[in-house]
Amino acid sequence: LFLQPVQRDRTFQTERENGKIFKGHRNQVTCLSVSTDGSLLLSGSHDETVRLWDIQSKQCLKTMNHKG
Repeated sequence: LFLQPVQRDRTFQTERENGKIFKGHRNQVTCLSVSTDGSLLLSGSHDETVRLWDIQSKQCLKTMNHKG
C-alpha cells in the first residue's frame, strides 16, 4: 500500500462585492465541508439546519433539520 500526500487548498472565498453570497441560514454557521470535486458545499448552523449548496450557482439544493 502506497499513500501519497494530497495537498488541498482549504481557502473558501465568496464574491460578496458582486452580491454572490450563500443565503439561507437564519443563525450562525458553525461548520462547512466541500465535496472532493469542489462542486458541492455542506453547511451546518445554529438554526438547526444543514444545507447542501451548489457552489457555482450559490443555490441551496436541500435543507435538512438536525438537533445537536
